[in-house]
Amino acid sequence: MGNQVLDAVKQIGPAIAARSDEIERQRRLPLDVVELIKPTGAFRMCVPEDLDGPGVTAWESLEVMEELAYHDGAA
Repeated sequence: MGNQVLDAVKQIGPAIAARSDEIERQRRLPLDVVELIKPTGAFRMCVPEDLDGPGVTAWESLEVMEELAYHDGAA
């Protein structure tokens, strides 16, 4: 199956990176950035598949967090 959450986060990474200065200034994620991340499944990636979550492994979740941090440490 692969890590679909990671693939989705990689797609939006450049959009997050483009806002990194603003995110740093505001010291929070703007709501539209949160809304951009939501569909990737990153906020619920550890929810098991039997509870309608992506059910990624612990290792895969670390890869997702690393990818988000690569584009912006606050994300």
